[in-house]
Amino acid sequence: MIYKLTLGDWSKDGHEQYREFLFDCNYGVHKIRQAYKDSCKKLGISFNHNSDYTELGLRFRDERQIWTEYEDENISEFAFNVLKTEGCLDNIDYHEEDGEYFIEGYSECAILIMNFIALSMPNDFEYKLVEKEDYEPINGWWNDELNEQFGYGLFY
Repeated sequence: MIYKLTLGDWSKDGHEQYREFLFDCNYGVHKIRQAYKDSCKKLGISFNHNSDYTELGLRFRDERQIWTEYEDENISEFAFNVLKTEGCLDNIDYHEEDGEYFIEGYSECAILIMNFIALSMPNDFEYKLVEKEDYEPINGWWNDELNEQFGYGLFY
């Protein structure tokens, strides 16, 4: 199945900038959405800010939140180390600047989120970035299961 992952302001109630990425996955979108939430809880970090799936009581601009606020395109050293330890950054291009980390390109950011989701999926979970048309969103676009913005801070 092919699903859409959206980075940025898909609801157009802020800066209205976003990018969509399509992934061909061998599991259904409901399982993928739940796996995102499970990975947040398991690792204690998140790519969204409206709901605290970590269950840690995260506050505004917490170092455990990634790309959640306007012009917030960096990853804290804490979150970076968690992602690196778990293998989420394997084959992802990034650079470090003054103790903060930046991913090289929006598609790499989308792949990073899918790597994060994969941590809570069955071992046979496969996903591949594809170039196609409009499909079921993993996040946002008013779905009831994961109506969250990822990567809001990447666009300004």
